[in-house]
Amino acid sequence: MRRVFKHIEDSVHSFTFAQKVSIVLVVATLASLSLKLPKQIIVIYTVAACGFSLVVVPPIAIRKRGIEGFILFLCLFLLALGFVQIRNIPTPFPLEKAVAVKMKLVSYPRASGRAIQFRAVVLDVEGRRMRGRVLFRIPFTSEEIERGDKVEAQGMFFPLPFQRIEGYARYLQSSGIEAIFEGYSGRVSVLQEPALTRPVHLANRMRRYIEGVHKGLLPPAQEAFATALLTGNRDLIPRELMEVFRRSGTMHILAVSGLHVGFLSLFLLFFLRLVRIPKLYAYVLVGLFIVFFMIFIGERSSVRRASLMALCGIACYLFDRDRNYLNVLALSFIILWLINPLSLLNPGFLLSFSATFGILFLTPVLYRWLGRFMPRYLAGSIAVTLSVQLFIFPVMAAYFRTFSYINLIANLPIVPLTGLSLALCVLTLLFYPLFLPLAVIIAEVNTVVIATIARIAAFFSHVPPLRIEGFPMQILPVYLLFVVFGLWLLKRSFHEAPASDDKL
Repeated sequence: MRRVFKHIEDSVHSFTFAQKVSIVLVVATLASLSLKLPKQIIVIYTVAACGFSLVVVPPIAIRKRGIEGFILFLCLFLLALGFVQIRNIPTPFPLEKAVAVKMKLVSYPRASGRAIQFRAVVLDVEGRRMRGRVLFRIPFTSEEIERGDKVEAQGMFFPLPFQRIEGYARYLQSSGIEAIFEGYSGRVSVLQEPALTRPVHLANRMRRYIEGVHKGLLPPAQEAFATALLTGNRDLIPRELMEVFRRSGTMHILAVSGLHVGFLSLFLLFFLRLVRIPKLYAYVLVGLFIVFFMIFIGERSSVRRASLMALCGIACYLFDRDRNYLNVLALSFIILWLINPLSLLNPGFLLSFSATFGILFLTPVLYRWLGRFMPRYLAGSIAVTLSVQLFIFPVMAAYFRTFSYINLIANLPIVPLTGLSLALCVLTLLFYPLFLPLAVIIAEVNTVVIATIARIAAFFSHVPPLRIEGFPMQILPVYLLFVVFGLWLLKRSFHEAPASDDKL
């Protein structure tokens, strides 16, 4: 037992400051969400925590060891607890009462039954300034509204939960949604459109361009797949095809994530270096592209996480700092936590971070071990897939009650083919206005590639996924803690170097 505690102490000392802060924020968030305090108590507690921190922190801020470091992180824990409680106080919307609301649409439209829905930020309710995030639903209307518009609508606020889908209300809350606003048909007017030079307007135009090119050059099913691959919009994909990807465990290829950010960034960097742009300027341009791509995709945890990590990596290169990838992941988590601490309960957020952590923490060790028995490409693919599956298993079990183990094999051919399809999509978009015949040829090749992806996914979809009932969410942090610590002890026993120091 003494040896185990010694290992725990050594592992804690090996953490960087950002990693320790991220752990404190996770614990504080889980503790805060388990509390149900009145608003007055929350305000009093938050003021007291801020006052205590202001008195205690300055004298010890210069030293972060021993008891002084403990007090510093205790203050951080108390402040994080109050911050989550304050953010969890619902906005006092006038529920189930006809009102006129001014809001700004912050997401792309999505079809939902006989209505379209946006995520929106409320700016004004009946002339009274009020700010909060809602899910804005309106029946299909002739009024053309899009992301970035400032609109005025008449309708009613409704509390969560919404629809009869289990867990949907929790998902909306973790995404920052506080209520549903049902708008009346024909009672929506656009007050202000985004300026032509704003990134949101440029993103809207690029999205329409991508949809138009794919619609003109690809068959309907391939068009929907290619559009989802670049924009994340899966509304047009046939339900049968979606079920095929879900059952085969390859749905992640349609969720715009780090794969897309990494590939597009490397593609742009290769092109800039090909035309002899200096490395410094090339990295700056890639960073600007990543920021625009994050705006273009919209509110997706996986894209935000991947974009922040890529930007931190570029900053480390530009300022000649050591690239500790786990430290970069922790810093990305802290930034996203500050934006919305409730996202810790969002399945997309958890899947993105747990999968990335698994790749950074475990993949290098598995790759070195598997590389002794098989070719490097195969060892790399298996190591990445195994690492991801080990860490996303509890999230899939807790939120979706299924786990597709067959994707360990299905991902081997599908992931590289998806990268090829993504490259062909980009080349089609580039050559479409420059040389249409070449764009048509590339699109035809992409049609075959997408059809091949669908056939492979359909083949593996016949293997039934593992059904898991009654997996409590409270086990999630316990499972991850034991897995991480167990793997850390295993690596130490084999005298392996820390995974965060390896270059992937």
